[in-house]
Amino acid sequence: MGLKTAILAVIFAFLWSSVGVIRYLRFESASHDLGLFTNVMWNLTNGHGHISSILNGINLFLDHQDPILWIIAPLFKIFPSPITLLILQGSSLALAGPALYFVARQYLGSRHWFIYMLPLLYWNYLLIRNANAFEFHPIKFLPFFFLWGIAGAQSQSHTKRVLGIISLLLCLTVKESVGPLLVALSLAWLLGAGPKSSRAFTKRLSLYLIPLSITVFIFNLFIIPKIIGGEYRHFSAYDHIGGTLYDILLYPLTNPMGFFEQVFTMNRLKFLIWLLAPLSFIPLINWRGALVSLPPLLMLFLQNWDNRFRPEFYYGIEPCLGLFYAFPLAVLSIEKFMLKWKIKKAVLAGLIIIGTVVFGSHSEIYRFSLYQTLQHHSWLKKHLVPSVNPSSTLSTTAHLAPSFSTRYWIKNIPDLKTQSGYVDCIIHDSALNNWPIKKLKDQKKFISNLSNLGYSLIYSCDSVRIFKKENIADNACLLYQPKCIDYSTPFHWTTSTEGYEEGGKNK
Repeated sequence: MGLKTAILAVIFAFLWSSVGVIRYLRFESASHDLGLFTNVMWNLTNGHGHISSILNGINLFLDHQDPILWIIAPLFKIFPSPITLLILQGSSLALAGPALYFVARQYLGSRHWFIYMLPLLYWNYLLIRNANAFEFHPIKFLPFFFLWGIAGAQSQSHTKRVLGIISLLLCLTVKESVGPLLVALSLAWLLGAGPKSSRAFTKRLSLYLIPLSITVFIFNLFIIPKIIGGEYRHFSAYDHIGGTLYDILLYPLTNPMGFFEQVFTMNRLKFLIWLLAPLSFIPLINWRGALVSLPPLLMLFLQNWDNRFRPEFYYGIEPCLGLFYAFPLAVLSIEKFMLKWKIKKAVLAGLIIIGTVVFGSHSEIYRFSLYQTLQHHSWLKKHLVPSVNPSSTLSTTAHLAPSFSTRYWIKNIPDLKTQSGYVDCIIHDSALNNWPIKKLKDQKKFISNLSNLGYSLIYSCDSVRIFKKENIADNACLLYQPKCIDYSTPFHWTTSTEGYEEGGKNK
């Protein structure tokens, strides 16, 4: 691998990890998903099982099949913090880039200009960068395992092929939906998409990978939930077309008009633009490689949750990987055409650069400036968070939840329920994002009703109020009274117990 590519990978690993960590330290992260997965990891490493209190204490295998969390559990046990997950996520996403150097080299040779450009396109790809910046999710380990798996499997080295196969198998540990992606990759290999030097091997590997991936996919959706005693939660996303795997597979045949109307909506077409335009639509030139993107794209487009097509989320990860795999294959095809018509290679390079620049957005350095550093944030970290009893059950403002998620039970306001009643303590900060209670008047209504539920105010400072359930110990919520520093945060509490007043600017 080129030394410059390796150095860039380390730099991007640092930058991408820093984006996630700084976002968390500035209280921009929320209960979904950083708080959720931090809580799962804490419960898993402290003997409480693979459960999430944010999802009402269900076994997370009913929500996602992500045994990768068990693999990283020993590290989390040593460093039990959301920061651990964010560093692992940012590093793994960035370190997937060099794998594309090897993949491109396998098709184009060691001296081709594009082998150095492809990792740069990956690091500048907006949907990948947005995915890194948005919370934490196990699916973000997929690019590392998938791309390095391809690079290893397509190698001529026996050792690298073994490592590649292991990496491809690890893809199945990040999410239940990865099985169809590996099936599509295997079909592409069977159709001759592999490099000439390893085409025979990748075809043989596909004959094993296809049945294995289908088996794991079925096992994840039906057998594991049945063993646990529940049902796979995300079938509800397909209720409008029947909600069963059989209905989903036959939907294009049983209702072709409905299928067309479902897939070709404006928000889905916009999502396709964000998926393809940064790559100048070039991967589509090679249909065998682009085929790899089809199953994850269809699984996403057939869902009835339209908010998933916003580019700031992470739902573009699975479909974009097939496009990056297809890219060097497409470049190879285009260059043959250009050679025939005596078109300069600079034209292709210019077209690629235009796409990535126009749809690349701001750098990670710019992202840092978006996360404001407020004195209130420093006070929360230094004074409030350490003072809260780690054994208490809590419901907090959504953007406070990750900071309190290393405990058995954490919820975000307005949900106050535990498996046997109500949480011990409530921490509300009107200066932070209180999703899903967005309006100030609704937050006031929620707070005013707490006394009817048996909660009393035990602490008030600036925009923060803490409530304790009656008839529990005085130190159940706070180990000690945190030092109060009033920074006149916007919408800080008045001395009245009834409501807010708009504060001044942060000092």
